[in-house]
Order: sequence, then C-alpha cells, then structure tokens
Amino acid sequence: ADRITQASSNMLSIINDILDYSKIEAGKVELETAPFCMDQVIQDVVNIVSYKIEEQEIGFTLSKDPLVPNWFLGDSKRIEQVLLNILNNAAKFTNKGQVSLDVRLIAKENDTYHLSFTVKDTGIGMDEEQVKNLFIPFTQGDSSITRRFGGYGLGLSIVKNLLDMMGGQIQVFSTP
Repeated sequence: ADRITQASSNMLSIINDILDYSKIEAGKVELETAPFCMDQVIQDVVNIVSYKIEEQEIGFTLSKDPLVPNWFLGDSKRIEQVLLNILNNAAKFTNKGQVSLDVRLIAKENDTYHLSFTVKDTGIGMDEEQVKNLFIPFTQGDSSITRRFGGYGLGLSIVKNLLDMMGGQIQVFSTP
C-alpha cells in the first residue's frame, strides 16, 4: 500500500508539473493578488517538506528576519510552489547534513517589500555545466540523476518562470 501511495504521489506530481509548465508556456498562468500571511505560507511549506527531510534523516533550520512583515498582498500559492520545489530538491539531493531556509527583508519601497529566500543544503552539489542547464526544461545534471533521484527536470524551470512573472530572480551557487 505504501509503494502504491508513493507511486501515485510521484505520478500526480509529474502530471501537475507538466500541466503547470504547459500553462506557463501558453501564457495562461495568471498571478493572484490577495492578502496572505507569510508565516502561514512558510509553515505550510515546512509541513509538506518535513516528510522528505525526516525520510532522509537530515536536519532542517528556518530563520526569518524579524523585519519581514507577516501580511502581504500577492499570490501565496505561487510563492508556496516556488519554495516547495526548491526545498524538495534540496532535501532530495542531501543524504547527510542539513537543509536551511532563511527569509530576509532586502528593501522596502513605499508599499513594496523585496524579500530574499535563501535555501542552503549540504547535498551532492553541481558543477558549472550543471548549474548552467539547471532551468532548462526536461534537463537533469546527468543521466544517472533521473535514475538515482527521480524527477523529470521541470520543477526548477517552473520556478524560474514563476519568479520571472513575479518580478523576482533566482541565483544558484554550488560546487560538487
């Protein structure tokens, strides 16, 4: 039953990624603008990713700058989707050590807040070529990655597109 549940969950995740990617490519994704609680978004993400972290038997740390307000106007589901993709990848590729999430206020201009979400891990890392191809759809670091870790190379492409739509950016620093 556990294997069936896990396989079903993996298949649903792949289908959802393909649908999201298709909607983004077709220009059919619209960002919502609604009030949301940042602490709730972070808590929801941590609750979901904690399963993978516990399964991997690694540590997790969370820090949030006290200057980051709690209430925002924006698309909380897309922010959650971005954080989930990045944290799940960090946990998936970390077999010892830890994953951390740090949320910081970078700047405030009138009613606009610029935040930084930094995810660090002690995982396998990537070389320069892998980092360069990281956001290309259906691309993995090498062919053994898919066999060892699963996935189809869509998650980070979706993340990049969503961040572009929200006026954000993503940077990656890694060494093998």
